[in-house]
Amino acid sequence: MNELFVKCLWEGFLGAGLATMGFGVLFNVRSKNLLLAALTGAAGGVVYIALSSLKWPEGLANFMAAMVIGTLGEIFARKCRTTVTTFTAPALIPLVPGGTAYEMMVQFATGEIATGITKLISMLSISGMLAMGILVVSTLTRFFFYSKRQVKKTHEKLMRVQQQLAGQGIRPKTNVRKSAAALIDDEKSKDAGGSNPCCPVIPENELDQNVSNAKERHFREEDFQTSQYKIPEFKDSSSNSDN
Repeated sequence: MNELFVKCLWEGFLGAGLATMGFGVLFNVRSKNLLLAALTGAAGGVVYIALSSLKWPEGLANFMAAMVIGTLGEIFARKCRTTVTTFTAPALIPLVPGGTAYEMMVQFATGEIATGITKLISMLSISGMLAMGILVVSTLTRFFFYSKRQVKKTHEKLMRVQQQLAGQGIRPKTNVRKSAAALIDDEKSKDAGGSNPCCPVIPENELDQNVSNAKERHFREEDFQTSQYKIPEFKDSSSNSDN
Protein backbone atom coordinates (compact mmCIF):
# COMPACT_ATOMS: atom_id res chain seq x y z
CA MET A 1 0.00 0.00 0.00
CA ASN A 2 2.85 2.39 0.82
CA GLU A 3 4.53 1.51 -2.46
CA LEU A 4 1.33 2.30 -4.35
CA PHE A 5 1.02 5.63 -2.57
CA VAL A 6 4.62 6.58 -3.34
CA LYS A 7 4.23 5.49 -6.95
CA CYS A 8 1.03 7.53 -7.36
CA LEU A 9 2.70 10.52 -5.72
CA TRP A 10 5.89 10.52 -7.76
CA GLU A 11 4.88 9.07 -11.11
CA GLY A 12 1.27 10.14 -11.10
CA PHE A 13 0.97 13.47 -9.30
CA LEU A 14 4.41 15.01 -9.75
CA GLY A 15 5.34 13.37 -13.04
CA ALA A 16 2.06 13.97 -14.87
CA GLY A 17 1.61 17.38 -13.22
CA LEU A 18 5.02 18.67 -14.28
CA ALA A 19 4.61 17.22 -17.78
CA THR A 20 1.23 18.91 -18.10
CA MET A 21 2.70 22.20 -16.92
CA GLY A 22 5.44 21.95 -19.53
CA PHE A 23 2.97 21.31 -22.35
CA GLY A 24 0.81 24.12 -20.97
CA VAL A 25 3.72 26.54 -21.32
CA LEU A 26 4.20 25.24 -24.85
CA PHE A 27 0.51 25.89 -25.59
CA ASN A 28 0.77 29.41 -24.11
CA VAL A 29 -1.43 28.69 -21.08
CA ARG A 30 -0.76 31.36 -18.45
CA SER A 31 -0.89 32.09 -14.71
CA LYS A 32 -3.85 30.55 -12.88
CA ASN A 33 -4.97 28.43 -15.83
CA LEU A 34 -1.53 26.83 -16.02
CA LEU A 35 -1.71 25.70 -12.37
CA LEU A 36 -5.22 24.33 -12.86
CA ALA A 37 -4.12 22.50 -16.00
CA ALA A 38 -1.22 20.97 -14.05
CA LEU A 39 -3.65 19.90 -11.32
CA THR A 40 -5.92 18.33 -13.94
CA GLY A 41 -3.06 16.37 -15.45
CA ALA A 42 -1.82 15.30 -12.01
CA ALA A 43 -5.28 13.96 -11.10
CA GLY A 44 -5.47 12.00 -14.34
CA GLY A 45 -1.97 10.60 -13.80
CA VAL A 46 -2.81 9.48 -10.25
CA VAL A 47 -5.93 7.67 -11.45
CA TYR A 48 -4.04 5.96 -14.26
CA ILE A 49 -1.14 4.82 -12.06
CA ALA A 50 -3.49 3.60 -9.31
CA LEU A 51 -5.68 1.57 -11.63
CA SER A 52 -2.72 0.16 -13.56
CA SER A 53 -1.12 -0.94 -10.27
CA LEU A 54 -4.38 -2.67 -9.35
CA LYS A 55 -4.11 -4.78 -12.55
CA TRP A 56 -6.88 -3.00 -14.43
CA PRO A 57 -6.83 -3.32 -18.24
CA GLU A 58 -4.74 -0.66 -19.94
CA GLY A 59 -7.60 0.72 -21.99
CA LEU A 60 -10.00 0.92 -19.04
CA ALA A 61 -7.41 2.67 -16.86
CA ASN A 62 -6.86 5.27 -19.59
CA PHE A 63 -10.61 5.67 -20.01
CA MET A 64 -11.15 6.42 -16.31
CA ALA A 65 -8.21 8.82 -16.26
CA ALA A 66 -9.60 10.63 -19.30
CA MET A 67 -12.99 10.93 -17.60
CA VAL A 68 -11.36 12.51 -14.56
CA ILE A 69 -9.44 14.93 -16.78
CA GLY A 70 -12.59 15.80 -18.73
CA THR A 71 -14.61 16.40 -15.56
CA LEU A 72 -12.01 18.68 -14.01
CA GLY A 73 -11.55 20.47 -17.34
CA GLU A 74 -15.29 21.19 -17.59
CA ILE A 75 -15.39 22.49 -14.00
CA PHE A 76 -12.30 24.69 -14.32
CA ALA A 77 -13.39 26.01 -17.73
CA ARG A 78 -16.67 27.29 -16.27
CA LYS A 79 -14.97 28.72 -13.20
CA CYS A 80 -12.33 30.56 -15.23
CA ARG A 81 -14.62 31.36 -18.18
CA THR A 82 -12.34 29.85 -20.79
CA THR A 83 -12.29 26.88 -23.18
CA VAL A 84 -12.17 23.29 -21.95
CA THR A 85 -9.21 22.43 -24.17
CA THR A 86 -7.08 24.88 -22.17
CA PHE A 87 -7.02 22.24 -19.40
CA THR A 88 -7.72 18.95 -21.17
CA ALA A 89 -5.26 19.21 -24.08
CA PRO A 90 -2.06 19.54 -21.97
CA ALA A 91 -3.37 17.02 -19.40
CA LEU A 92 -4.02 14.30 -21.98
CA ILE A 93 -0.56 14.37 -23.56
CA PRO A 94 1.20 12.45 -20.72
CA LEU A 95 -1.36 9.65 -21.19
CA VAL A 96 -0.83 9.38 -24.96
CA PRO A 97 0.91 6.04 -25.70
CA GLY A 98 4.05 7.52 -27.22
CA GLY A 99 6.20 4.63 -25.98
CA THR A 100 3.90 2.11 -27.63
CA ALA A 101 4.07 4.06 -30.89
CA TYR A 102 7.89 4.04 -30.72
CA GLU A 103 7.98 0.28 -30.10
CA MET A 104 5.58 -0.24 -33.00
CA MET A 105 7.88 1.65 -35.35
CA VAL A 106 10.91 -0.33 -34.13
CA GLN A 107 9.11 -3.63 -34.69
CA PHE A 108 8.11 -2.64 -38.21
CA ALA A 109 11.66 -1.44 -38.95
CA THR A 110 13.22 -4.73 -37.77
CA GLY A 111 10.78 -6.87 -39.74
CA GLU A 112 8.62 -8.05 -36.81
CA ILE A 113 5.35 -7.35 -38.56
CA ALA A 114 3.11 -9.36 -36.24
CA THR A 115 4.50 -7.70 -33.13
CA GLY A 116 4.25 -4.30 -34.80
CA ILE A 117 0.59 -4.89 -35.64
CA THR A 118 -0.07 -5.89 -32.02
CA LYS A 119 1.54 -2.65 -30.83
CA LEU A 120 -0.48 -0.70 -33.40
CA ILE A 121 -3.75 -2.18 -32.15
CA SER A 122 -2.77 -1.45 -28.54
CA MET A 123 -1.88 2.15 -29.40
CA LEU A 124 -5.14 2.71 -31.29
CA SER A 125 -7.23 1.18 -28.51
CA ILE A 126 -5.60 3.37 -25.84
CA SER A 127 -6.00 6.48 -27.96
CA GLY A 128 -9.63 5.59 -28.64
CA MET A 129 -10.30 5.12 -24.92
CA LEU A 130 -8.79 8.53 -24.16
CA ALA A 131 -10.95 10.19 -26.80
CA MET A 132 -14.03 8.29 -25.64
CA GLY A 133 -13.53 9.36 -22.02
CA ILE A 134 -13.37 13.03 -23.00
CA LEU A 135 -16.35 12.63 -25.34
CA VAL A 136 -18.54 10.97 -22.69
CA VAL A 137 -17.85 13.69 -20.13
CA SER A 138 -18.40 16.47 -22.68
CA THR A 139 -21.70 14.94 -23.85
CA LEU A 140 -23.03 14.45 -20.33
CA THR A 141 -22.02 17.97 -19.34
CA ARG A 142 -23.70 19.55 -22.35
CA PHE A 143 -26.84 17.49 -21.78
CA PHE A 144 -26.94 18.54 -18.12
CA PHE A 145 -26.59 22.25 -18.82
CA TYR A 146 -28.98 22.06 -21.79
CA SER A 147 -31.61 20.42 -19.58
CA LYS A 148 -31.00 23.04 -16.91
CA ARG A 149 -31.52 25.86 -19.43
CA GLN A 150 -34.70 24.25 -20.75
CA VAL A 151 -36.11 23.89 -17.24
CA LYS A 152 -35.30 27.54 -16.55
CA LYS A 153 -36.97 28.68 -19.78
CA THR A 154 -40.05 26.59 -19.02
CA HIS A 155 -40.26 28.07 -15.53
CA GLU A 156 -39.98 31.60 -16.93
CA LYS A 157 -42.75 30.89 -19.45
CA LEU A 158 -45.01 29.56 -16.70
CA MET A 159 -44.33 32.63 -14.59
CA ARG A 160 -45.21 34.93 -17.52
CA VAL A 161 -48.43 33.01 -18.15
CA GLN A 162 -49.37 33.24 -14.47
CA GLN A 163 -48.70 36.98 -14.51
CA GLN A 164 -50.86 37.42 -17.60
CA LEU A 165 -53.66 35.42 -16.02
CA ALA A 166 -53.36 37.43 -12.82
CA GLY A 167 -53.53 40.65 -14.85
CA GLN A 168 -56.76 39.44 -16.45
CA GLY A 169 -58.23 38.56 -13.09
CA ILE A 170 -57.95 34.81 -13.62
CA ARG A 171 -56.48 32.81 -10.78
CA PRO A 172 -55.00 29.51 -11.95
CA LYS A 173 -55.30 26.44 -9.82
CA THR A 174 -51.76 25.77 -8.70
CA ASN A 175 -52.44 23.61 -5.68
CA VAL A 176 -53.36 20.13 -6.84
CA ARG A 177 -54.27 18.91 -3.36
CA LYS A 178 -56.76 21.74 -2.81
CA SER A 179 -58.31 21.14 -6.23
CA ALA A 180 -58.65 17.44 -5.50
CA ALA A 181 -60.16 18.20 -2.09
CA ALA A 182 -62.66 20.60 -3.69
CA LEU A 183 -63.70 17.92 -6.19
CA ILE A 184 -64.17 15.41 -3.39
CA ASP A 185 -66.32 17.90 -1.45
CA ASP A 186 -68.41 18.52 -4.57
CA GLU A 187 -69.02 14.82 -5.01
CA LYS A 188 -69.98 14.47 -1.35
CA SER A 189 -72.39 17.41 -1.58
CA LYS A 190 -74.01 15.90 -4.69
CA ASP A 191 -74.39 12.54 -2.98
CA ALA A 192 -75.89 14.21 0.08
CA GLY A 193 -78.33 16.16 -2.08
CA GLY A 194 -77.06 19.51 -0.91
CA SER A 195 -76.01 22.52 -2.86
CA ASN A 196 -72.42 23.25 -3.80
CA PRO A 197 -71.26 26.58 -2.31
CA CYS A 198 -68.78 27.05 -5.15
CA CYS A 199 -71.47 26.57 -7.83
CA PRO A 200 -74.85 27.57 -6.34
CA VAL A 201 -78.03 26.22 -7.90
CA ILE A 202 -80.07 28.91 -9.74
CA PRO A 203 -83.87 28.56 -9.61
CA GLU A 204 -85.64 27.93 -12.90
CA ASN A 205 -87.74 31.09 -12.82
CA GLU A 206 -84.68 33.25 -12.20
CA LEU A 207 -82.79 31.43 -14.94
CA ASP A 208 -85.62 32.08 -17.44
CA GLN A 209 -85.74 35.74 -16.46
CA ASN A 210 -81.98 36.08 -17.01
CA VAL A 211 -82.25 34.42 -20.43
CA SER A 212 -85.09 36.72 -21.51
CA ASN A 213 -83.18 39.81 -20.33
CA ALA A 214 -80.13 38.71 -22.28
CA LYS A 215 -82.21 38.23 -25.44
CA GLU A 216 -83.78 41.68 -25.12
CA ARG A 217 -80.37 43.26 -24.60
CA HIS A 218 -79.05 41.45 -27.66
CA PHE A 219 -81.94 42.63 -29.85
CA ARG A 220 -81.55 46.23 -28.68
CA GLU A 221 -77.86 46.14 -29.57
CA GLU A 222 -78.67 44.81 -33.04
CA ASP A 223 -81.29 47.55 -33.61
CA PHE A 224 -78.79 50.18 -32.55
CA GLN A 225 -76.13 48.84 -34.89
CA THR A 226 -78.50 48.72 -37.88
CA SER A 227 -79.78 52.23 -37.17
CA GLN A 228 -76.25 53.59 -37.45
CA TYR A 229 -75.93 52.35 -41.03
CA LYS A 230 -79.45 53.34 -42.11
CA ILE A 231 -79.47 55.66 -45.16
CA PRO A 232 -81.30 58.91 -44.39
CA GLU A 233 -84.16 60.03 -46.68
CA PHE A 234 -83.72 63.35 -48.51
CA LYS A 235 -86.67 65.39 -49.80
CA ASP A 236 -86.75 66.58 -53.37
CA SER A 237 -85.88 70.29 -53.40
CA SER A 238 -87.27 70.84 -56.89
CA SER A 239 -90.76 69.80 -55.84
CA ASN A 240 -90.65 72.17 -52.91
CA SER A 241 -89.55 75.08 -55.14
CA ASP A 242 -92.37 74.46 -57.61
CA ASN A 243 -94.92 74.54 -54.82
